Amino acid sequence: MKRNLFIFIVFVMFFCVAQAQDNVADSIDALHYDLRLDIGNRTEKTITGSAAVTLRTLRAVDTLRLELCPSVVDSVWVDGHGVAFVYDALCRLVSVPYDGGVDDTVTLTVFYNKGQHVMPQGWGGFYFDDNIYYNLGIAIYEYPHNVGKAWFPCRDNFYDKATYHFEITAKPGWKAICTGLLDTVTYNADGSSRWCWTLSRRTPTYLVGVAVAPFHIIERQYEGESSVYPAMLGFLNHDSTSVWRTYENMSKVIPMYERRFGPYRWDRVGYVSTPMGSMEHVGNIAFTTNCMSSNDEACLATMSHEFAHSWFGNLVTCSTSQDMWINEGGASFCEEVAIEAMTADTAPLYYRQFARRNLIDVLMNTHVKDHGFKPVYGQEPLYTYGSTVYDKGATVWHSLRGYMGDSLFYASLRTLFERAAFTNIDSRQLCDSLSLYSGMDLTDFFDFHVFRPGFVDYVIDSISTPRSVTAVYLRQKLYGTDTFATGNRVWVTFFSPKLDTVRRLVTFDGITAKAAFRLPFKPLFAIANYDEELSTASVAQHENINAKGTYEFADALFRTSVTLMPGGDSAWLHVTHHWTRPDTSYSPRYLRMADRYWTVTGRIPDGARLNGQFYYSRIDDDASLDGDFVTTVNDFDKVRLLYRRDAGEEWTPVTRKHSGEGYQGYFVLTSLKVGEYTLAMVDDDAVGIDAARPSHAAVRVCPNPSNGMVTVRTARDGEPLTIEVVSTDGKSVVDKYKAVSGEGMMLRLPSGVYIFRIFDSEGTLKGSEKVQIMNF
Repeated sequence: MKRNLFIFIVFVMFFCVAQAQDNVADSIDALHYDLRLDIGNRTEKTITGSAAVTLRTLRAVDTLRLELCPSVVDSVWVDGHGVAFVYDALCRLVSVPYDGGVDDTVTLTVFYNKGQHVMPQGWGGFYFDDNIYYNLGIAIYEYPHNVGKAWFPCRDNFYDKATYHFEITAKPGWKAICTGLLDTVTYNADGSSRWCWTLSRRTPTYLVGVAVAPFHIIERQYEGESSVYPAMLGFLNHDSTSVWRTYENMSKVIPMYERRFGPYRWDRVGYVSTPMGSMEHVGNIAFTTNCMSSNDEACLATMSHEFAHSWFGNLVTCSTSQDMWINEGGASFCEEVAIEAMTADTAPLYYRQFARRNLIDVLMNTHVKDHGFKPVYGQEPLYTYGSTVYDKGATVWHSLRGYMGDSLFYASLRTLFERAAFTNIDSRQLCDSLSLYSGMDLTDFFDFHVFRPGFVDYVIDSISTPRSVTAVYLRQKLYGTDTFATGNRVWVTFFSPKLDTVRRLVTFDGITAKAAFRLPFKPLFAIANYDEELSTASVAQHENINAKGTYEFADALFRTSVTLMPGGDSAWLHVTHHWTRPDTSYSPRYLRMADRYWTVTGRIPDGARLNGQFYYSRIDDDASLDGDFVTTVNDFDKVRLLYRRDAGEEWTPVTRKHSGEGYQGYFVLTSLKVGEYTLAMVDDDAVGIDAARPSHAAVRVCPNPSNGMVTVRTARDGEPLTIEVVSTDGKSVVDKYKAVSGEGMMLRLPSGVYIFRIFDSEGTLKGSEKVQIMNF
């Protein structure tokens, strides 16, 4: 019986949606709403009055329909004449017959009264609290998500935009604050008051708001880049000085947003304190009461997020709920821009740390919250307002900024907001528009970051400068996807021994890349994405160390303790925690390797003593770092910290020492070296297996086994070599391949065992080695 009832409810809801959305985009267009409503004055906690909706028919129709949540509908008029109507409360539809033609203009007026209507799980709808009545225009847990219909009859979707006039009657002592500009306030003989507002910009129904309460009001102005904007702040139980101080932050944010995105297009700035906020109603943002007078960073970020919708969502609106990352991901990205504005004078690079914290949360938690790695585009209704759309959406916008560069990115967005103002856009149109405005083809970027799940990480296998040209070898690694990105654009920063830097852009399509540059110095090391322009599957921190003590690299899940630093000298460490898998060793010695690893890059002076502390956690929860890697105490006893100098070497165990409990703590390495580190379960009883190749070998080919990406090393890096590869049956597979000692090379060979013969520049055989190729 329960199952049959469920099936019936699902059928009814889809049937209702089909009727409500009956060719909305190409049948009827709402032009204007005239709402004359008594909200809680005549009858406590009740909306009573009329809504006159001016419609234009885009094709011949035989029925006019408006959406309205459960109400008592008294009568319906068409162009001033009462007509027969049908109101289906279950389907939330008011319908009247209509015999008209194409391009008719008709006014449909509904007289009704209704009480509170709050959507499933309490978020979205119209609320009657004891001391405030207000709406939130989106229902997170209902589909369709638009809920203008919770308080007035309307065409309720993302793309039907109209103008509005509000006449709201409030009970004595209360004020009605609406979207738009205040026209008049009239006080009635019974002490009630009528508040008239007009919104002249075409806006979808979910973005108009009303709040009725005994508000205290602050009126002020904000000076932007384009104009001076009036502002109204409505609040209940806060100190006005504290509210003023909190909203003074917007005097920095508004000019920054205008510089980045173009003019603010709405009549005024407005926030009202609401218990269940926050929601981006145009010019009348419902803002959670707890943050109304708070300078807490999370509150300021939310305040800026909602205001950013003035561009991302309110000015240019997503076409469908599947494109919601444009609205919500864009506004979440703007939190970073706002923090940049607010801290410009005191900490100009702090916004990077703000963005990095979001990236860490996304890499660790978003796929857990949303039950899998998902693309930001095309969410099913349950996840329209999930972490993928908001938090990962912010990382996509952040990466798009880095991919294009600030100048092109913001110039293209200003053009977009100018040309597409007060219209709708979908994800493909966004890609095409920004490509057109920038002159940069963004198809590859959108295909990977918007339409596919997961993340890419860019790692440097090696650099070499045998002569006057520096070669850098990059590789992309994946997290949450098995599809590699194309159209990659990665800035690589090269460091001199004195830590002077130059940047060069590397572009490539394949799994690996080699790029060569003439630099003003011979680099000591190089770092990809050093300035964090791209939100990759890795998180890094760096620190200049000139004294004894403990230094935290918390974002990289690492710390170091310095016990000795030569006087007048310093170390410089850049530690990256990669959320991607290390190159897998197929040695039987390693029973299992972790799904993550670290890269320690930098300069450690002679005589310095630093240890390294590498964080592990196998706490029993969905977001545990190592829960899938090691599950029992017995397994943990086999875990070791592994090390290799670079991708050209095999992994070797370096310590089993750890500090902390078996479920959480640090593996401790007494003497820290630059290179790569990871965790593995090690079989100490394996016979005849050594993770490291003998140091006295004339030549080495690493890693071995390999997927074809190998590095040949001799005693002298940079030495020119010739490689011959022979199959085990004696057939030549690769002949006279030119290579350089210490530089990676990609040999695309079928899986199998091969003999690598290595010759010097004079043709003398330096050595040979058996190598297993495994295309994993």
